[in-house]
Amino acid sequence: MKRPVLKYLLLVALLVVVSLYFTSASRNPYEGVEWVKDYPGAGDRYVTFSPVLASDHRVALGPSIGADYGELYFKDLNRDGIKEAIVESNPSFTFGEFCPGREVLEYRKSPGKRVEFVRIERLSKN
Repeated sequence: MKRPVLKYLLLVALLVVVSLYFTSASRNPYEGVEWVKDYPGAGDRYVTFSPVLASDHRVALGPSIGADYGELYFKDLNRDGIKEAIVESNPSFTFGEFCPGREVLEYRKSPGKRVEFVRIERLSKN
C-alpha cells in the first residue's frame, strides 16, 4: 500500500513543478504594464501583443509584436536580471503555409521617464 501512495505523491509533486514553471513564464513581470492581445488579420492566425500603460490603455509603451499562432511569455534572455517579452509561434501548429515567427521586446526604464519596450529581435513574415 505504501508504494502506490509514494507514486501518487511523486506524480503530484511533478505536476506542481511543471505547472509552476509554465505559469512563471507566462506571468507578466512588469508593474504598471498590461499586454493587449489582438488579431489584426482576417482570422485568428496572426496574434499581436501590445504593451500599454495599465492605468490608461491608450498609452502605448512600445511596438506591437506578433507571430502566427503567437503566444506571449517572459524570459531573461540576456541574463541581466530583467525578463524580455517574447511572442513566439506555437510549435504545435506545423502547416505548410505556416510561417514560424518570434519577436522580442526589451524592457527599458530611465530615471524620470516612463518605461518603454524596444524591439531587439524579429523573425517573422510581417
